[in-house]
Parts: sequence; structure tokens; C-alpha cells
Amino acid sequence: MSNTQGTFELTVIAVVIVLPSLVGIVAYLLVPRSLRDFARKNATRYDGSFSQRRWERELRARWRYLGSVTIVPLLIMMPLAVVAALMHQWVVPVDLAVAAMERFDPDTEKWKENLKDPSEGGIGAAHHAWADSSGLSPEVAATWQHSLWQAWPVVIAGGLVTLVICLLMTAQVYNRAFGQYHEGVVARSREYLEVDLARIAVDSGATDVS
Repeated sequence: MSNTQGTFELTVIAVVIVLPSLVGIVAYLLVPRSLRDFARKNATRYDGSFSQRRWERELRARWRYLGSVTIVPLLIMMPLAVVAALMHQWVVPVDLAVAAMERFDPDTEKWKENLKDPSEGGIGAAHHAWADSSGLSPEVAATWQHSLWQAWPVVIAGGLVTLVICLLMTAQVYNRAFGQYHEGVVARSREYLEVDLARIAVDSGATDVS
């Protein structure tokens, strides 16, 4: 059981890290090439010289944009991962939960029989065996089974609602973050142009005086 526990914990950690990272990658790929080129051009002065300071400023703006997009799935995944880990350790192992869902039947009585049937894996007996090995009393294991049986529609509905909320919030944050990033690139371009033209005017005035 310890191997299963360790594997599950690693899987949870991987999901918490990988999913927000994938969201960040998608957010980066959704930035139009023209806008990425625009941001790169901001690092080039009007006279064609490269500005390291401006380039670093553009990179910071891009990282702020990506960080804003990835923070929502990260904040949602972390508490969900904690709940999943606690459920896995104290309520039902994730492999048994998956096996139970694989034997799902719209007829609740048929589903109960599937969970009890040894030819279907004997999920109920396997859960009792897991409870014994985990130090849970048969009464507690039976209570958990009864509670899970009563609550599974709510759990599934809650999971779907959470998924929809996560997607909607991520989309909303993305739209706002992308708009701010786009406006920032354009605003910095105007700022840099004004600075460069002012510098050229000063240099030209100095040349004329000399």
C-alpha cells in the first residue's frame, strides 16, 4: 500500500505542477506572432541599437502575463490535491475509486452487485481489506462505504462544477491579462519612441551648436 500511496502522491504533485504549466504554455502560444514581434522591437531604439533594459522590461511584462494566467488553475488545483490526498489516504484509495466507476451502471442495484461481485473485482471486499490494513475498524469502513454510496452524485456534480468554474475563471483572467499585456506593449512602444525622438532632438541640437 505504501507504494500505491507514494505513486499517488507523486501523481498529485505532477498534476498540480504540470496542469498550470500547460495553461501557461497555451497562453504563450495564444499570443499573436505580430504582438511577440512588436514586443521584441520595443527593445530596439529608434537608431537601431539594442537596449538590454528595455528587453528585460518586456520579458518581465510577459512573465507577469503568464503568471496571471497560471495562478487560477494553480490556486484551484492545490486545495483539490490536498482533498484528493486525504480521500486517498483515509477514505478510499484512488485505484479502488476508479475501479468502482469503471463498473458503473445506471441501475443502482446492479451497480451494487457489480461492486460486490468477485468476478467484477470484488471492490467492496477490497475496500474492507484496505481498511483493515490501514487500521480502520470494519464499522468505520462500512460507514465510509455507505457515505460514499449516498454522496457519489454530489461528489461528481461538485467535481464538474469545480471544473467549469476553473475554466471560466481561467478564461476571464486570460482575457484581462492578455488585454493588459497588449496595451502595455503598445504603451511602452509609444514611450520608447518619445524618449528616442527627444534624445535625437537633443543630440541634433548639440551638433548644431557645435
